[in-house]
Amino acid sequence: MERCKKTGRVLPTYSLGELHSRFLDNEIFLSIYNNWVNEGYKYYDKPSIDRIDNAEGYTMDNIQVLTWQDNRQKGDIENSHVTTQVVQSSMDGLRLAVFPSIKEAVKATGCHQGLISACCLGQRNQTGGYKWHYGNYKRK
Repeated sequence: MERCKKTGRVLPTYSLGELHSRFLDNEIFLSIYNNWVNEGYKYYDKPSIDRIDNAEGYTMDNIQVLTWQDNRQKGDIENSHVTTQVVQSSMDGLRLAVFPSIKEAVKATGCHQGLISACCLGQRNQTGGYKWHYGNYKRK
């Protein structure tokens, strides 16, 4: 719901009960859910609601159930077409590194992806003891 508000997408018009009715008898959901339970509630196996068409909102005819890992991989593939360079600087402004994307900065520094993004968007001053901003280069 919060993400819909942030992105300006239409909020779902169905109730939680209607969502339960849609998926509790769904073979795919039950298979994913039972596997998640049988595997000891591993985070990556958890059922996740996904939009079929990411340009549209979470309407009843635009949602499907995937594992959390499958949903994440789908997002990585769909969002991998354009990345923006990220610059890491010391607190006194000395440029330390330039990364082709936030994802690469996360791998190299261990800093949290969302916090690096918040710095680049001007919502935070620093994270991980570094300042961050977007570079000028975009890669396809």
